[in-house]
Amino acid sequence: EREREIFHMQQRQVSNPLHCQIAMPIIDAIDQHTMELRTARVQRGVFTWTQMFYWVDLNLRQSKVRQNAAEPVVSPAMAGGIFAMDRKYFFEIGSYDEGLDTWGGENIEMSLRTWMCGVGPALSLSL
Repeated sequence: EREREIFHMQQRQVSNPLHCQIAMPIIDAIDQHTMELRTARVQRGVFTWTQMFYWVDLNLRQSKVRQNAAEPVVSPAMAGGIFAMDRKYFFEIGSYDEGLDTWGGENIEMSLRTWMCGVGPALSLSL
């Protein structure tokens, strides 16, 4: 399963000649009390004007346009610590701000950096 997810992330990277595609995985979770595996839902990253990052479910229209489970979902915001992107592009947009000292700021930082550089991240799905 993970091999297919990595393959799809790599294909998104290779398919863009501008080397500026970004792919993020959907990550399943393990319940801390029961150790039961929770399959992740397909969601988009968003943040508020007060810069609070969170995930929201796809609406009906967004769900209907997807042709299959492997098709990525465009997301206006991204998780700042788990993604695949061209290394050169990562440094072209400024990489991480070394002055960030609070967990979670990288979500907003990377979302804004990619948006200001004209690219929106795409969400890669677990299969």
